[in-house]
Amino acid sequence: MTLQQLKYVIELSKHNSISSAAQSLSISQPSLSMAVKELEEEFHITILNRNHRGVSFTAQGLDFLRFARSIIEQTSRLQTYFDRSAGRQDKAHLTIAAHYDIFAADAFTSYLQTLSGDAYSLSLHEGRTGEVIRQVAEQQSQIGVLLMSPRTTAYNHAVFTKHNLDFTGLKTVSPCLYVRSAHPLAQSASVSLKDLVSYPHVKMKRENTNNYLSEELLPDIRSEKEIQVTDRNTMFSIIKNTDAYALGACRLPQGICCDGICSTPIHTANTLTVGWIHLKGISIAPECRHYLEWLEHCLQASQPDPD
Repeated sequence: MTLQQLKYVIELSKHNSISSAAQSLSISQPSLSMAVKELEEEFHITILNRNHRGVSFTAQGLDFLRFARSIIEQTSRLQTYFDRSAGRQDKAHLTIAAHYDIFAADAFTSYLQTLSGDAYSLSLHEGRTGEVIRQVAEQQSQIGVLLMSPRTTAYNHAVFTKHNLDFTGLKTVSPCLYVRSAHPLAQSASVSLKDLVSYPHVKMKRENTNNYLSEELLPDIRSEKEIQVTDRNTMFSIIKNTDAYALGACRLPQGICCDGICSTPIHTANTLTVGWIHLKGISIAPECRHYLEWLEHCLQASQPDPD
């Protein structure tokens, strides 16, 4: 198996015939067919179904394609990371996958402000719990920042073990309510779950039907009006313009998509745990540790310890 052969298979996935893929690759059709055949023989699988209408991937072929894409992507990352010819050996490099709650973006912005004129390459991928775990397990991100409720903790730790991930807890926090500044509950010192029943609840869409990977911060909340979204900007837009509310793990920081939105503590015994994951056996880069220091700082500032 060679990287070139993997690239051939990836290119084939963009076409419905070997001839058109070969033309795109600027190689002969027999050369492309031979490359695929060699892979099939090496791995004892059938990658393509071939018929008079063209080619299509078999179930084994689709699995092979997924691995091929991952290998080529990681190879590209490896080349970029160690590209000394461009004089980037001293560039700060940080890739983070994080739960979509606002605290991770707040810490990322704070970390960015400390870099001044230094060369750097930074990436923040926000997503749902399963996405964060996958990003770190497949080494697309160096660390992953997660938010867990008591309901999801045991299941998530089993998933961490399965994927050879270590979890480090940072802080236990209490959930907050996000509403527009003119919302009837905006000036309340504290809000109970009963206060929320009549208002629309906007929340992130579940990634699957597994309750143990639920994105709901307080699963016991019952609302007759429910809105599911897939990104934070949409969530905040709905909150700003309606009486809908959302839940978060911290008070809203200043200056991050929060104009016109305020946060109020929720009176509940439920708590949430903020922590981070990384692949076992992989050393933690100084840039990651610097970011994690800012994450702890932002969490502390958003939820000061009671006197």
